[in-house]
Amino acid sequence: MANFWLKRYVVRPIKRVVQVAEAVSTGDMDAEFQKEANDEIGSLVEALHV
Repeated sequence: MANFWLKRYVVRPIKRVVQVAEAVSTGDMDAEFQKEANDEIGSLVEALHV
């Protein structure tokens, strides 16, 4: 159960942020972050969205 929770609420959102960050680093300035939660990961996405 803990593994499922970690994968859904921690690992998956971080992987999405990494994918967008990698796209931006290769010059794709159209890549967008989508804030999905009001937790620490959501705060990270919001900070990177600026």
